[in-house]
Amino acid sequence: MTTQILLIAFFAMPCALASTSGKMTMWSSASDVIVGSSCEYANSAQGGLSSPAATSPYITSKRYCAVSSGLYGLGLACGRCYRLTFDGTDTTESTGCASAGSAIIQVVDSGSTHEFDCQETVFEEITGCDTGVKGITYEEVECEDVGSPTATVLDGGNAWYNKMIFSGLSRGVSAASIKIGGDATIQMTRNSGATWYASTPGTSGDVTVTFTLTLENGETVELENCFDSWPQATSSSCTVSSDDSSSDDSSSGSDDSSSGSDDSSSGSDDSSSGSDDSSSGSDDSSSGSDDSSSNDANCIVVAHWGKCAGGGMTGRCCAEGLQCYKFSEWYSQCLTSCPSGWECSGGRRRNLRGAFRK
Repeated sequence: MTTQILLIAFFAMPCALASTSGKMTMWSSASDVIVGSSCEYANSAQGGLSSPAATSPYITSKRYCAVSSGLYGLGLACGRCYRLTFDGTDTTESTGCASAGSAIIQVVDSGSTHEFDCQETVFEEITGCDTGVKGITYEEVECEDVGSPTATVLDGGNAWYNKMIFSGLSRGVSAASIKIGGDATIQMTRNSGATWYASTPGTSGDVTVTFTLTLENGETVELENCFDSWPQATSSSCTVSSDDSSSDDSSSGSDDSSSGSDDSSSGSDDSSSGSDDSSSGSDDSSSGSDDSSSNDANCIVVAHWGKCAGGGMTGRCCAEGLQCYKFSEWYSQCLTSCPSGWECSGGRRRNLRGAFRK
C-alpha cells in the first residue's frame, strides 16, 4: 500500500530557544525504566521497548528524561528535545566525579522534582557522575534523526472510538485530527501524555484514514491514507518514509524554489529586499536587524538561531553575519538567509511527500 505524508515546514532549520538555568537528577539505572512512563511511548500493553512508538534513537540510546510539571505542560512536552549542559561546578556530589558535558535528551515522562530527572546513561554522559543534584542550563532544540513519523493504535478494534500515539517527530504534538474515508475531519483530544483519542462515527470497512498533526512550532504533518481500512486492531501502526525526490509538490516546490528562488532571487533578492523587508518586516518589531548586526551598542546581541523579534520583543540585534528574518508577527530568528515558507520569503511553504509502509 502506498500513502503519502505532507510536511509543511515552517522552520527549515533547527531552532534553539534561549538557555535557562535549572537542576538535574538521576532517575534510574534500569534500562527499561521508560516502560510505564506517562508519555506512553513504551506502553507495556504494546510490548514496552518493542512498541513501534519506542523506536526513537533517544529512547534506544537511553538519552531520555522525566521533567517537572512546569515543563511537562499536561503532556505537551512529550517527544520534545532539550540540550542539557553541565559546566562541571554546580554539584552536590563531593567524590570528584563531576566533569563538564552536554547532550540532547528527549522528554518521556513527568513527575520530576527538579526540571530534569534523567536515565543514568545520559546523566553520566552529561555530568561524569551517577548520582547527585546538578545545576545545568537547558534549551529546547529540534529532535534530530528521529526516524519516520509513526501512528500507533493503543486502543483499537472499535469503529466508534480510538486512542493513538504519534512518534518519529521533530517536536511535541500540540493538536491532532483524524479523517476516516469521506467523513468530516474530527479533532482529537489529548488523553494524557503523548496519547490522543477521538469518538468516531462508526464508519468501517475498506476506507482510508488520515491523521493531521500540528507540532509545537506550528509545523503540520499530514499522515495521508495512513491506514486503508478501519477500524484497526490495537498495536497496529503505520510508518512514513519521507522521500523528497518522489514529491511532485516538492519538485514543484523546488521548482517553485527555483522559481521560488527566482522569486527567491526575486524573493530573496527580495529576501535581501524581501527579507530586508522582512527585516524591515520583522525588524519593524525588532527595530531592524541590519542595524542590529551593525554596531548598536544598546541592543542585546542574539546568536545564530536565536529569537530576535516578535510578540513585543524589542532591543535585540543579530550577531555579525546574521540577519533577523521574519516568520510571523510573533517570531523572527537570527539566520544567514530567509527560510522558504517564512513571511520574509513571501509566505511560500515547502511540501515534502513520502511513502507509507504498514
